Amino acid sequence: MKIAFFDIGDEDVSYFKKIFPKDNLAFFKFPLTSDSILLKKDFEVISVRIYSKLTAKVLSKFPKLKFITARTTGFDNVDLSYCKERGIIVSNVPAYGDNTVAEHTFAILLALIKQIPKSIDFARRESFNFKDIIGSDLYGKTLGVMGTGKIGSNVVRIARGFGMKVVCYDLFKNEKVTKDYGASYVSFDQLLETSDIISLHLPLNKGTAHLIDEVVIKKMKKGAIVVNTGRGGLINTVDLAKAIENNYLAGAALDVFECETYKGEVPESKELALAQEFLFSSDRVIATPHNAFNTHEAYGRILDTTAQNIKAFTENKPINIVSS
Repeated sequence: MKIAFFDIGDEDVSYFKKIFPKDNLAFFKFPLTSDSILLKKDFEVISVRIYSKLTAKVLSKFPKLKFITARTTGFDNVDLSYCKERGIIVSNVPAYGDNTVAEHTFAILLALIKQIPKSIDFARRESFNFKDIIGSDLYGKTLGVMGTGKIGSNVVRIARGFGMKVVCYDLFKNEKVTKDYGASYVSFDQLLETSDIISLHLPLNKGTAHLIDEVVIKKMKKGAIVVNTGRGGLINTVDLAKAIENNYLAGAALDVFECETYKGEVPESKELALAQEFLFSSDRVIATPHNAFNTHEAYGRILDTTAQNIKAFTENKPINIVSS
């Protein structure tokens, strides 16, 4: 089997070589995009991360391709309709970061409301002017969780430990969050109107793209905080930046961005580039570089599940299949 791994680090090469000693493996440090299509295109299996853009144009260059395994939970970077037409099976890693991403959600939220970066800077300068770094409590605040799948439900669980009131919105209700964690489901607008903090844990698709825009932001409580460890495209970046700059929202804690550029690439839209630059530089925003998944434990689960996906496909028993 000819297998290509894109956007892969040196430490992972030895892992996959050990798992697939008899297969013809190729490793590329760069992601697969329209700008990086290879001369060699006879791969039957391709493994990618989020920076690869598997459009119909890109995939059409690989006539022998039968299987794609994303080393991520999200798969919005893959043209599933085209894959369906070609009979290309697509799998993902559905559950590597249920707790991991939920923990990071609170790490960046706490860093924001407790003014941790600014406090660290003060301490390094031996400045103890407490009035300039006053924070807020989570206890008693209302957290609105959009999306109550595996990650979202863990966010609910952790929030209850902080003594927060939790309201949820999802098209598919998760009994665990109501029965075990005491949260309640409300309408979309009710969540916006009542939440002090809104945390996004939805997939990115046609129905959720730019879900948080100027219209929706105006329905939120003045002074609310937005947290996003889901997908960057859930938020209209320009509208979010304006809401923070104009003091309608108190701030944001973000691990994902509408335009996650690779190695310094510039966003096509100047307005988007300026808005994103504002978010990266504002002291009312905590920004981490799509790092919520990145723990030793979670990364090990990603590698193991990817290997299992490939083995299952070669045995004609594919697992973790996604569909359009």
